[in-house]
Amino acid sequence: MKTNGLYEDLFRSYFKLAVFYAMQFVRSRDTAEDIVQDVFVNLLDVDLKAIRDPRRYLFRCVRNAATQYMQSSYGRSTTPPLDVLQSIYDPVAQDDQLESEEAENLKKLVVLYEQVEKLSPRARQIFKMIAIERRSYAETARQLAISLHSVKTQMSRSFQLLRKRMGKL
Repeated sequence: MKTNGLYEDLFRSYFKLAVFYAMQFVRSRDTAEDIVQDVFVNLLDVDLKAIRDPRRYLFRCVRNAATQYMQSSYGRSTTPPLDVLQSIYDPVAQDDQLESEEAENLKKLVVLYEQVEKLSPRARQIFKMIAIERRSYAETARQLAISLHSVKTQMSRSFQLLRKRMGKL
């Protein structure tokens, strides 16, 4: 069945990136993976052939699911941290502008993700722990059993390399 093949291609091509995208909202890898898995399960009930841009649809579903998770996690009586609110909702932006910005940000995110994956295994591990999982330098050093200086050096080199690579694009 072609829809099943399209679904599998979408999963193979975008699962990791969708998790990375969800982490921008929920700040937890495990939670992001759960959200993305739920989205893919829900996509089984959708005719992907009828959708003009399945990739964009996937990321919109991930964003919506992450937003719903944030609302349910923080409840109606408490407010999520300001940085989380700003990353999810811009009350001034219009829908068309938001879609355009979202598409542009998604393209940048795809390129950044690809560049992070090109880092050396150790640099990639350190970068993801600090930049994506939001762990401290000290916590990362302890967990990897390396010095704090090594973590700082790796992060500095990673940022430098990513800036250089992203600047060329």
